[in-house]
Amino acid sequence: MAAAPPLPPLLISKAVGLGGANIVGDVQKIAYLLNIIAHGPMLPLEESGVSKPALKDRIKFVQLTLVGMQAPDGNIGPKGATLRALGRQAALLVIAYEGHHFRNGTDGDYDRNWPLLSYKYVKKAGAEWQANNKTQDTAWKTLATAASLDVNAALTACSWGRFQIMGFHFKTCGYADALAFVEGMKAGEAEQLAAFIAFCRSLSGFAKAMVDKDYKKLASSYNGTDYGDYDQRIEKAYKALTKK
Repeated sequence: MAAAPPLPPLLISKAVGLGGANIVGDVQKIAYLLNIIAHGPMLPLEESGVSKPALKDRIKFVQLTLVGMQAPDGNIGPKGATLRALGRQAALLVIAYEGHHFRNGTDGDYDRNWPLLSYKYVKKAGAEWQANNKTQDTAWKTLATAASLDVNAALTACSWGRFQIMGFHFKTCGYADALAFVEGMKAGEAEQLAAFIAFCRSLSGFAKAMVDKDYKKLASSYNGTDYGDYDQRIEKAYKALTKK
């Protein structure tokens, strides 16, 4: 897996939703964020830039369940608590699409007609990866396209959340299937941390490598032999944290 691309700035110029100015670009951004964090069988919102009743209802749902507002108003202001909560939740749901894993999950059936979505592994974060993961917006749209071909293969071909665990590790992390794993990642930090711990426990020699400060072993166990500079990143993070 490679590092996930960054989220776009979570900024809107005017309020969106009930009583909001509902500027097209602002509405599109809010709909996009709400689609990322949506739980369960909710239908995806249109990202047309038009503030429709479904968008306002979803804002109220998020205000009730995520923000904890006792009386949701269906309005997201540019400096309000709802936008901050959306930003925090979206930050937990960064993804990176890995087309070679999609290829593995579909037996290469889409190599010819969808070469950007399904391809052989050549090197870490190659040209296809860069194109598919230029930004989080691009990554999620890539995932949506792949899911239209094969949902399960698409979900398992992405790395998810703060710890960037690949979807095909769902069983190791304690989930029945890839969809349940994704819903777990959407549930928040606690489930992401639990999945991370379960995954690390499954890796042979990982705990010993932590004790020994064997950064290369940690990087290769977590990311595979083509782990780039992740050993250096782990060492740098450890030394920074131990200074506090």
